[in-house]
Amino acid sequence: MQTALTSVDDTQSVSSRGASLSDIFQSLDFTRIDRAKNTSSLIENISTSDIIGSHKQIGNNQLRVFHYQLCRRKFYRKRREVTLQFLDESSLNIAKTNLNKAINQSMRKVLVILNPYGGAKKASGYLKKVVQPMFAEAEISFDVIETTHVGHAKEIGYQFDKHKYGGIVAISGDGTLHEIVNGISERSDGTRVEDISIGILNGGTANCIVAAILDRRGERNCSAKKAIWNATFAYIRGTENLVDILSVKYAEDRQLYLCQSLSWGLICDVEFESEWLRRLGSSRYTVYALKHILLNKSHNGTIHYVAENIENTTEKFQQYLSNKRKESEYHTPGESWKCLKNEDFSFAALMVNGFWSLDNIASPFSQLDDGNAYLMLVPKPISRLTLLKFFLQLETGQHAFFPQIEWICVKKVRFNFGDERQLNFDGEMYNSSAIEIENVPRAVKLIY
Repeated sequence: MQTALTSVDDTQSVSSRGASLSDIFQSLDFTRIDRAKNTSSLIENISTSDIIGSHKQIGNNQLRVFHYQLCRRKFYRKRREVTLQFLDESSLNIAKTNLNKAINQSMRKVLVILNPYGGAKKASGYLKKVVQPMFAEAEISFDVIETTHVGHAKEIGYQFDKHKYGGIVAISGDGTLHEIVNGISERSDGTRVEDISIGILNGGTANCIVAAILDRRGERNCSAKKAIWNATFAYIRGTENLVDILSVKYAEDRQLYLCQSLSWGLICDVEFESEWLRRLGSSRYTVYALKHILLNKSHNGTIHYVAENIENTTEKFQQYLSNKRKESEYHTPGESWKCLKNEDFSFAALMVNGFWSLDNIASPFSQLDDGNAYLMLVPKPISRLTLLKFFLQLETGQHAFFPQIEWICVKKVRFNFGDERQLNFDGEMYNSSAIEIENVPRAVKLIY
């Protein structure tokens, strides 16, 4: 066996990341063929955990292997390719079969739902330049439907042919995932939301779910442009995971599901007043956050909740409660409803996912599948300076430990807002003066 002695700069070592390519092919006779000078690393340093697929070239008994190594300094996956020459077709077939088993690869077909208008309108470019080539390398075929109007993804989820496709992949923002899940939930054929696997790739403004997925994999600290490579890789090499959602009853017993969060008050105002600046990407939030920090408005409402037992919460949340200067008057667990009546708040948010964007950690206590929902309350009075510091600390999550911020891990919540009717459900605007929300653990099947 012959291999080139070149190396890759700033890429991750594979010593502790599973079998190497040479381990998979150790009983076969093959020769390394480089398609260009100074490409890729030693065969021994190519981990199967970085490989997304391979293609046979039967006429000359060659196998092209596609791998994406994680760059240590920039936290994004960089495409590499190596071509191996085998002695005969039989060896080539054995190599292909062994590699497919090692990376759990099988040919499949999915439905891609693309929102061409989401965020900075980059989803179409991401599909053409990143997703389509990577899916081809992984032998994933797909059909594409572009959404054309609000609610279109919900219609697609409702009509989705689960016998024709192995799942759904959304290249969009969080609102499209919200629509897909609610469309599936309304099907009349007995299909449950958790029966259909869903992938989500960043194509919106905030991309909160993608942020949580990449954070779980240790690959979040990269630019939005690079995140699409990481997110696509996470889908291709991912496994099925059941994640938490919120069930919401509003407007005369209408029901829907949230995959991310609900917010009311300042955060909600920033989200929707900045809609016309979508072309600026996440910078639009900065502009309107400054506006509403200066306004520092009060929002009056009544909040009822049932707190979760502390022992069922995350270790980080338990530490937060124990480190508070005094016993929290809010977090008193039990099955009975607690009430905060006619209180003034800057804003409130209920979350099953801790991220508000790729850069902002709204709830450092949250995990996608920890079974918990966290209610963040920002009571009035609160100074403009504290609000400014709050937003500046979102990147690190340290805002969560400000003494002015209260957290409650909840089972159920009821909001009564009076005239304050505007709500943010997963980045989508709803109007309701009274809602009831219940945490639903592990109810949606995401691939990552």
